Formats: sequence, C-alpha cells, structure tokens
Amino acid sequence: MIVVGFLAVVVIAMLLLIPIFMDMQKYKPYIERRVSEAVGRPFTMGEKFKASLFPWAGVSLSDLHLGNPPGFDEKDFVSVKSFEIRVKLLPLLLSKFKDIQIKHIVLNEPRISLIKQKDGKTTWEWTEKKSAQSKKNEIKPVEGEPGKEFSLKSLVVGDLSINNGLILWIDRSNKENRAKKEKNEISDLNLQLLDVSLDRPVNLKFAALMDGHPVSINGSLGPVGEKPGRGAVPFDISVNALKQLAINLKGRVDNPAENPEFDLAVDVSPFSLRKLLAETGRPIPAGRSDPGTLNKVAFKAHLKGNPQKIAVSDGILKIDESKINFSVNAKDFSRPDVAFNVKLDHIDLNRYLPPKNRQKI
Repeated sequence: MIVVGFLAVVVIAMLLLIPIFMDMQKYKPYIERRVSEAVGRPFTMGEKFKASLFPWAGVSLSDLHLGNPPGFDEKDFVSVKSFEIRVKLLPLLLSKFKDIQIKHIVLNEPRISLIKQKDGKTTWEWTEKKSAQSKKNEIKPVEGEPGKEFSLKSLVVGDLSINNGLILWIDRSNKENRAKKEKNEISDLNLQLLDVSLDRPVNLKFAALMDGHPVSINGSLGPVGEKPGRGAVPFDISVNALKQLAINLKGRVDNPAENPEFDLAVDVSPFSLRKLLAETGRPIPAGRSDPGTLNKVAFKAHLKGNPQKIAVSDGILKIDESKINFSVNAKDFSRPDVAFNVKLDHIDLNRYLPPKNRQKI
C-alpha cells in the first residue's frame, strides 16, 4: 500500500510538473505547419500557448488565424482572440473517450468572414488536400462489414461560452450589392450553454446584433440521449427581435441526423408590423394606408413534417380587428402539391389602400 501510494504521488506530481517545465513554444511551428497542410490554408497561432494535464487536461491558445484562399480581400476566414478548454483526464482515458467531462470551453472574440466573389468563389469552400502518406495510412472500410456505431457513455460540459463574436457576410456576385457596397453582419454575438449533458435539457442563452438590431434567444434544448442525432430532441425556445417580436417555439425534432421530422407549435405574440418595418428602415410611406392599421398582428400555428412534406394546422393570423383561420398541406417540393383552407371573418380593405385608390369593397 505504501509503494502504491508513493507511485500515485509520483505520477500526480509528474502530471502537474511536466507542463510547467515543457517548452510548449517549440511545438508551435509544427502545429501551424500540420494544420496548414491538412486544410490547405495558412494557419498561425499567437505566443500564448499553455497546457496542463492534471486534474484537468487543458489547452489555452491565443490569436488563432485561419486564412482565406488567394483572391480575397479579407485575409482571415476565421480568427479567434483566445481559446481555452479543460477536460477531466482520467475518466476520458479509462472510458476510451466515451466519458467526456469538460469544465469549460471558452472562445473570445471569434470572427468569421463569409464572402462570395463575382466569379462565385466563396471563403467556405474547401479543396481536399491529402498527402501521399496520409492516403497510404487511410483506413478504408471493408466491403460488407457494418460500420461501428459511435455512442457516448456520458457527456458533461459545465459551461460553453462564445464571447463578443462577429460573423461578416459579403456577396459580391450580386450586381445590386456591388453597387451599394452593402454587407451584413452579426456582431456582439454572445452564446452560453450551461449544464450540458446527454440526459437532461441544456440551458441556452444567445444575444447578438443583426445589422445593428438586437436579437436574443433563451430556452432549453434536449436531452439528446446517448446517441446524439437519434431519437427525439425536445426544445422550448423564446426568440426576441428588434424590440418588437416575441416568438415561442416548442416541440421536438426526431432523428435529426438521419430522417429528420419535426413537430412544433409556433406562437408569435401581438406586435406592431408598422413599428417593426420602421425599426428595420423600411417604413410604410405616409398616406399609403390608414395609420391605425397594422398595429396589432399575431400568429399561432402547429407545424409537423419532414424534408418531403409539411402540414400546418390550427393556424390563426390576426391583423388588427380581422382574424384568419387557416391550414396548409404541402408535399413533393420539386413539383409542389399544395392544399389549403382559409377562413376570414371580416376585413375593411379600404383602410389598407392609398387614399386616392380607396373604393368601397
């Protein structure tokens, strides 16, 4: 017992001290070169490169830059100011990577540039590049042999955070966009997943500015089960946008990885369409309609379907004092087959017409 205890102390001491005395900087050029060779793009890392082994195996990196292919004005496709991850080592090794316990994953100031050039080339297209050695070592599945199904015994993540992110979208293939030199961006992006696990719901918090307009998402997702992508994944999410829209989505997605099917209820709380359009910079011109219209719009429906068909039932659309009940069934989207039923109680169309064209209807 004394010998075993002594060896345990020695092993723990080594796990604690090795990262302290190991010069991680000398591995930086090797990692940069291997990543660049693997993805076919330039990759660089900053000076901050730290690692730990016990009790949490962790890595801290800074100033990560993955470049764009030649011909793009933006130098970087993805850049990250800092990245940190902490994983519990012993459960990971003893379970053959099926028991994953992560303390936290943190990305600070990630930036992604999505650009489409005049010739149609994009920053997110990848050219497969494999060395002769990697092709030689590639394991090919045996014909007729069933593939091994991957499953996790346990997955626990205390905190997954993305802080102050930016996603930039530029489409230069569109002549109208080139003339206006417009770009779209999602800025001040913050995402937090709390108490991530396979067997219980994950708490989701998201906030961002979409072209300067605030959007937030809060709710829960899961549990996803031991075989992520299979089975039913329930969700209950609230979306708030532009200080006007409040949307609740509640339902589930079945088998999202193979044959996805969805069943959800959508509830849009009453909002002013007139104010919403003004908030987005597309106000209704004065005199085009009665200024008292489009100030109260609400929507509610139940949606069920898959990539081949969709059914909308119990649909209710309220516009001011009018109420529309509807249902829709659509299938075979390549040759749309649509059936619908709409019932309107009453409406005064004169209120929605310009004054000079108003006639009693």
